[in-house]
Amino acid sequence: MSVGNARLERREGILDATIRLFAERDFHSVQMDEIARSAGVAKGTLYYNFNSKLELYHAALTFRLDRLVRLLEQTYSERNEPWRNLRSYLIHWQAFMVRNPDFYRMWRAGKGRLEDESLQRLQQRLFELLCSVLRQGSRAGAFGELCEQQTASLILGMLGALVERQIAGNGEVEGPEPILELLQNGLGRGAQR
Repeated sequence: MSVGNARLERREGILDATIRLFAERDFHSVQMDEIARSAGVAKGTLYYNFNSKLELYHAALTFRLDRLVRLLEQTYSERNEPWRNLRSYLIHWQAFMVRNPDFYRMWRAGKGRLEDESLQRLQQRLFELLCSVLRQGSRAGAFGELCEQQTASLILGMLGALVERQIAGNGEVEGPEPILELLQNGLGRGAQR
């Protein structure tokens, strides 16, 4: 393994350990010593790579959120199939969060601590991707007239509730089909008038 790959692997290990710890406890109760122990590195290694606990916190969130945004950007296209695009967004968002429950918990708990610019841009990109799917569907006549931002917020809220149930183990693992069905009955009806 090359030195560059070893550094990347160590960095990912640090970020994964950070996510696990911040998913369990709030920001102020997690100490850098704990993160170092959990990641299997010296505390000095943390400070060599990150200037502060807050920078490490932001880096961990950015690490995973960037992966989600890239995944969604790869699966979403400008194809003129609005329902397929919406379904793809819902499926990939939900599956990513269910596969990364510690990240999901940390991200949800840390919403008020997202003052980092790169993190804010990723959050905005995640939201804007959904808005663009809705905009495309509305323009194509597949969806009724809608407020993209409000609708996107509602969809993300429903997805969040679904992921919360699945992470908590309350019920069987289900896809976002009930959400899509609700949207088809509501969004599609406006286009049929």
